[in-house]
Amino acid sequence: METETTLRTESDSALQQANNLQVVTEDDYSLAGNARKEIKFTLNRITKYWEPKKDAAYKLHKSLVAAEKEMTDPLNRADKIIDQRMGEYRRKVEIARQEAERERQRQEAETRRLEAEAAAKAAEAQRLADEAAQKEELDDEDVQILQMAQAEAVKAEQSVVIMPDVYVPPAAKVEGISIRKTWKARIVDDSLVPVSVVGVMLRPIDMAALNKLAVASKGGFNCPGVEFYQEESTQVRL
Repeated sequence: METETTLRTESDSALQQANNLQVVTEDDYSLAGNARKEIKFTLNRITKYWEPKKDAAYKLHKSLVAAEKEMTDPLNRADKIIDQRMGEYRRKVEIARQEAERERQRQEAETRRLEAEAAAKAAEAQRLADEAAQKEELDDEDVQILQMAQAEAVKAEQSVVIMPDVYVPPAAKVEGISIRKTWKARIVDDSLVPVSVVGVMLRPIDMAALNKLAVASKGGFNCPGVEFYQEESTQVRL
């Protein structure tokens, strides 16, 4: 019965004999050929010796991989579900944030408009007052015009309401989770995709080349039949 010790001893002995072998005569050449046959024979015996052990190890490894996968699959599916729902929330928060920012800008613009209008009316009232001051005597029409201008100026000043600060929510984030946005390409009409653009061959349709164009142009390149978009991916750090 073959044993690991016996085979290892024969293997080491063969190496020692090879180191000591000198091929200088016909007999030496013949002995060297027989030595190689013996080496080949021993190699076959070693292969046969380890074959059932390797098969058993392979089967064990396969069963362990299957057992591991059975445990990790639910976790990977759970992580994907949570990632999708976090992505939906991020998009909802971003929409709300953009809407709040637009409202803040609108209110700032309205405040500036009212302030400018009040300043213009105040300036007109002051002009009329200056003109009146230059007259020795005001008639009824002058007095009425001056009063109306002053009233309009006061009304304009009162109409300038300080708008309350609009709360712009921050982007959604969790410590340890980073968001990566990658520009990518997708085909919307393959019949419109050109043969080449800016020296880049696209046909047959080369998605790798289109994705590179998407990244290089940050989605700004216009390619017929192709739409560039940003894809989000997340990384979790422990």
